[in-house]
Amino acid sequence: MMKSLSKQQKNDLTQKLTNYLNDELAIDIGGFDAEFLCDFIVEQFSPHFYNQGVTDAQIKMQQQVDLISDAIDELVLPTD
Repeated sequence: MMKSLSKQQKNDLTQKLTNYLNDELAIDIGGFDAEFLCDFIVEQFSPHFYNQGVTDAQIKMQQQVDLISDAIDELVLPTD
C-alpha cells in the first residue's frame, strides 16, 4: 500500500514538472495547472512504479532465500 506524498514532496515534483515543461517543451504552465497535472501523473503512474518495486523486492528476497537454503543444504551430514 502506497503512502501519500508529503506537501513538500508534492511541491518539489510540481516545480520540477513546471520547469521541465517550460525548459524542454516551451510550455508555460501555471502553478495551479501544474499541481493538477502532477496529481494526475502521480495517480496514474505511481501504482505501476510501486508494483514494479514490489516485484523487484520479491525477486531480490527470493534470491537471498535461495542462498540461505543452499547454505543450509551444505550443513547436511551424510548418513551413509
